[in-house]
Amino acid sequence: MRRRDDAPTSPSAPAAAPVAADGARRGRLRRTCARGIAVAAVVGALAACTDGGITGGTPTESPTVPSAATSDGDSSNIVKPAPSTPLAIPTVELITAPPAATADGAATLSTEDLVRVLSEKLSGNASTTVQTVVCAEALPLQPGGTTDCTATLKDSTRSSQQVWHVYPTRNPDGTTAVLFLSGDTLSAEFAALLATEGTAAVTGSVGSTFGSSDAPAAEVQEDAQTVLTAGRSPVELGRCEGMLSFATFDPVSCSGTQAGAPVRAYVLPGTFVAAEPGLLVVTVPGG
Repeated sequence: MRRRDDAPTSPSAPAAAPVAADGARRGRLRRTCARGIAVAAVVGALAACTDGGITGGTPTESPTVPSAATSDGDSSNIVKPAPSTPLAIPTVELITAPPAATADGAATLSTEDLVRVLSEKLSGNASTTVQTVVCAEALPLQPGGTTDCTATLKDSTRSSQQVWHVYPTRNPDGTTAVLFLSGDTLSAEFAALLATEGTAAVTGSVGSTFGSSDAPAAEVQEDAQTVLTAGRSPVELGRCEGMLSFATFDPVSCSGTQAGAPVRAYVLPGTFVAAEPGLLVVTVPGG
């Protein structure tokens, strides 16, 4: 276990703002990849809630909400979870070029690197100072790999803690990326899907007013395509199904193509530490 103390806050960085999300448990995106991962397992992606901060660096507590399941990628077939108290969408940070190390022949991201990367990200919030970051263990850069990091932050009046769940995933070009999520944990099935070859995760801001009202399918498609294009993803979306809600972390399912092959995309809302609200888009081979 490693820790970094008193990481300075960047004075020029903008205040924290929301952006893309990747996994929580209400209607979660669990979609089958063309590798036999059950669709129901993908949409059941979010497990028990934690007390890690969900938005803006302030920890909150979230009630447990049952997962949803789907019969296929179309959101019209998503089984809705039981009614629950609306929750703020989580904070996500996608590290597209993490430092990779090797331990005993397996690719990992060391606790020291995790501490450094998360400390740098959290220092982008001008309203808080990072006091400590502690990560439980190194992150295996393979399907199903996960670890947790706890950050202690201080603002002008008090100190608070954020729990960040960390998962390996992939960029559109197939290289390794790392997803930090402050909110509900992902299911083991979806965590494994994130790092599976062919799956890719892209995040991007949409605008300062994004999230002020639910987004219809056509708007979701337009915004998700903008995020994918900016993230150099070759996926072209054909259509999306359903309304994107900002009260819960439910995915909108979209169909598309990549080099003529069918692709399923899961679009989720989220917040970023130091950027405007936006989307997390996870693309999976297969229709």
